[in-house]
Amino acid sequence: MALVALATLTPVYAINAQDVSRLCLTRSLLELRLSADTCLGTDWATDKASHGGQLYSDKAPGMSALELPGAALAPVPDVENWPIESFRLWLPRVLSSGLAFLLCVFLVGRICEGLAPGFGGVSLVVFGLGTFYAPFAVANFEHVTAGTLGLAAFALAWRGRPTLAGLTGGAALLVAYEAALIVSSLRSTSRFRAAGRS
Repeated sequence: MALVALATLTPVYAINAQDVSRLCLTRSLLELRLSADTCLGTDWATDKASHGGQLYSDKAPGMSALELPGAALAPVPDVENWPIESFRLWLPRVLSSGLAFLLCVFLVGRICEGLAPGFGGVSLVVFGLGTFYAPFAVANFEHVTAGTLGLAAFALAWRGRPTLAGLTGGAALLVAYEAALIVSSLRSTSRFRAAGRS
C-alpha cells in the first residue's frame, strides 16, 4: 500500500476546469454559501451554472465537501493565483480523491484475498498501478471517489448489510450523479446474495 501510495499520490498536476468548479464550491462552503460569483467569474472557470444572476458549480457537492479540510489547511486566497499554486491545490486532491483511491485499492486487495487466498497483495498492486484508476488518484475528478463508494456499497450489499450499502451508495450519488446506476443495482445485488444463501 505504501509503495502504491508513493507512486500514485505524489504527482502534482496543473489546475483544470474540474478543480476550479469544485474548489470554488469548497471555498463557498467554507464561507457558508453556495454561490461562487467571484470565483467562478474568471475566464478559466468553464464548468459553472447560472441561476438568479448568481454563479454556481455544476458539479455534485460531495467532492467539494470532502475537500473542505484540505482547502482549509492550504488556502489560496486569490483565485487568480490558482494556476501557479499547484502544490497548494494538491493537498485538497490528496485528502479527497487520494484517500478514496487508497481505500479502493485496499478494498480490491481485501476482496480478492477473500475470494482467492494469497492473491490479495498481487491484486492490490495490479489494480493500484496497472489500471486507469492510478492517474486519477490525485486529479480532481469524481470518478475515483464515486467508484470507491460504489465498490464499498456493492461489498456491503454482498455481505448482507443493505442499510449500510444504501447509505454508502447514497454517498456515491452525492459525489457523482451518474452513481444513480450503482444505487439502482444494490437491491438486485442483495436479492441475488440472499437467493444464494437459501
